Amino acid sequence: MLRIRIPLPRLLGPGELVAGEGSLAALNALPAARVAVLATDRAVTDPTFARWLAMPKPYDLRQFRPSWAGEPTLASLEGTISELANYRPDWIVAAGGGRILDGARLCWALYEHPGFHVDRLGIPFALPPLRGVARFVAIPTTAGTGAECSSASIFTDTQTGRKVPVVTHDFLPDIVVLEPRLTAGLSMQWTVLPALDALAHALEGRVSLLLNPLVDDSAESSAVSILNALFELQRSGDPSTLRKRLQIAAYYAGQVQNLRLVGLAHAVAHQLGRWPIPHAAAVGMLLPLSLRTASRVDSVRQIYDDIARRCGLSGLDMMIDSISGMMSQVGLPSRLGAWPGLPAEMSSTQAMEVATAALVDPIARYLPFKIGLEELALRVQEAW
Repeated sequence: MLRIRIPLPRLLGPGELVAGEGSLAALNALPAARVAVLATDRAVTDPTFARWLAMPKPYDLRQFRPSWAGEPTLASLEGTISELANYRPDWIVAAGGGRILDGARLCWALYEHPGFHVDRLGIPFALPPLRGVARFVAIPTTAGTGAECSSASIFTDTQTGRKVPVVTHDFLPDIVVLEPRLTAGLSMQWTVLPALDALAHALEGRVSLLLNPLVDDSAESSAVSILNALFELQRSGDPSTLRKRLQIAAYYAGQVQNLRLVGLAHAVAHQLGRWPIPHAAAVGMLLPLSLRTASRVDSVRQIYDDIARRCGLSGLDMMIDSISGMMSQVGLPSRLGAWPGLPAEMSSTQAMEVATAALVDPIARYLPFKIGLEELALRVQEAW
């Protein structure tokens, strides 16, 4: 892989992608001696994943329960890092949602480089090269986080409450496995939430100022595919026929966010680490704000109008209304302040703190519009 830092259009992704029912069996051919599996309880009790774990393999396999629950923090990763250091795997297989895949990659990095100063983790591309000790497999069990094809892993800074991205293209997995049956146990709510996160990757990434025409078509086609799947889900209430489509569309939307970065919904959501709200839920609730603000730019509005019309909608306004209604239709609050455990209102001081941090988030430099601090703080309060 070229190690360049200038923002040239590039098409980067995992080394190999294996997709479809039965795709887990491909991992029996890993050229490995010792394989560490980091998986959620839901993953290891899933019949499809359990059958793969039980298959005879030409390597030693050991399953580890992740030492972190929820959003990873550096302290919560220490247990797993220690277990990896004792076992010395040459492959790490991570199965779960974005929290597990992010945490597993950070464990991988600190297992390979135990002396790396953690204060430098937030500096983009500061990590030394990976794969001197182990290689990495990502198996998403939700369709939407994009973590399986991301060059960034996020942890929460417990002192500030902010989410810190650790960026290196070495985080791109050697292998990604998209097994749609692993999403079969998801409720309607946890089908919709990751899908809205994936939709934000596609829609926000498509208009980012970090230009990359190599993924423009992927951004638009994945957004259309995700929206149409969500509309079908609203009509039928049955996600079983949509799992494969959502998983593949979310993968390509993840590539978009990785190569073009995302927008205001993510910039604000990254600052909410002090509150107990899942990232996907925060992004879903903030996406209408992001779309309305970005559509001040005529060229952006035209792109969004075109995507909406490809889904049979009249334009962006109808698309925003549809997105706003999706969460309430599956029994989820559509406002941040209604999420369990969050305060019903955000004070002007808190809103100013969130807005200030959002505008210095690395994402903010690529927003296709200008927004002032006071206006953003007001918009965050309104979204709350």
